[in-house]
Amino acid sequence: MAFDPDVRLIQQALETSDEIGRIIRAHFSVEIQINEFIKRYSSAKVDERTSYSAKVNLLRAMNVPNGICLASSKIGKLRNELAHKHRTETDLVEKYSDDYLDSVAQIVPAFKVFHGDIGLLDGSGRYQLNFEQASQSERVVIASGFFAAIIGVLPKLYQFQKPLPIIRMAGVNL
Repeated sequence: MAFDPDVRLIQQALETSDEIGRIIRAHFSVEIQINEFIKRYSSAKVDERTSYSAKVNLLRAMNVPNGICLASSKIGKLRNELAHKHRTETDLVEKYSDDYLDSVAQIVPAFKVFHGDIGLLDGSGRYQLNFEQASQSERVVIASGFFAAIIGVLPKLYQFQKPLPIIRMAGVNL
């Protein structure tokens, strides 16, 4: 059973005027998908106290493909660098986003040539975007939209096994 990302989160990320806020919102859209995946396909108890890295480790324990885990780690690192460093936004976005974009391109090569509309099904909030002409932070949002959708279709692509009950990770009770 697949589940779709909340396009409104992607829309909010695009509407955010500062680059750091845009990327934090893009990360949040991915994290929500990871939370939903874990909730549906694991007996793990994750909540607001569970660290993002613990969630990514849980994905690894569930045998989620390495590319998904790697991209999940990369956007977490990007978010952390931007949230905790005190430098100009553009410098940080440029420095840390390429790794994430490359990791998503390994999973969905087509996103780097994306040109089209992003919007809600009711026709509101439509954006015309072109990956090549987008700012770096807009590229991260576009990549995160594709990546969140991929996480949502993982159950249709793979069979997942619940982690062994003896596994214990910081912040996750199995």
